[in-house]
Amino acid sequence: MELSEGSYKHHTEGCIVSAVAVLVDGRIAVSGGNDKSLIMTNLMTKEVICRKENAHKDKISKIAVAPNGSFSSPAVTTQES
Repeated sequence: MELSEGSYKHHTEGCIVSAVAVLVDGRIAVSGGNDKSLIMTNLMTKEVICRKENAHKDKISKIAVAPNGSFSSPAVTTQES
């Protein structure tokens, strides 16, 4: 799936998405931006799997994914189910 400007609508209007990571299986993306939210999206269906509003006190600029499917952003750590 190719993301282009304006094509990603799951964050709040006007949000600048500054971090995207794809989980190891390639089916799920985790994104974050200046709206302080983390969003897990199924890349095949484009449906939101999970949304964490105000996941951080500041904009999210980095997301790291571990081989076991867990991901983290500063001050937030989540394990994929």
